[in-house]
Amino acid sequence: MARGETMNRTLTLALVLAASSGPALAFEAKTCEDANVGLTSIATPVAKNHVVLYEGKVTVYNIDQIEPACCSKGIAVVLPDREDPLGGALCMAVVGIGSVDVTKGERRYDEARGLLLEMATRAFDAESRLRPGPSLKLRIDLANSKVSVEN
Repeated sequence: MARGETMNRTLTLALVLAASSGPALAFEAKTCEDANVGLTSIATPVAKNHVVLYEGKVTVYNIDQIEPACCSKGIAVVLPDREDPLGGALCMAVVGIGSVDVTKGERRYDEARGLLLEMATRAFDAESRLRPGPSLKLRIDLANSKVSVEN
């Protein structure tokens, strides 16, 4: 095989591999305010789009911000703010997901670290089709009023 032909095949293979791999999603927990998530973002009907955890102290909602259509879904977590002397609440959100459903998430509790809620996600590929995406692993630490994303 000629050197130019080998290089062409290598380049073609590299381009095919790059085109077939979807974009890497980096999930991040932000305050609802920073993520532009409000009550109107909660997916309806609300009764079918949330889970209640920690004996009613924490609620996790499916959200839909409508736009951008490719990645308007996410989740919002409302939990007590342990540092608020008046007993207020914190709202944290993870946004920018093609599809996610908190009601189907798997739950594992670790006494030292809190509840791990693991949810399947879907992301749009280059042809605008929803494909399986990376799992969203959300740690909810009620004792410290913390919500974080784990890898």
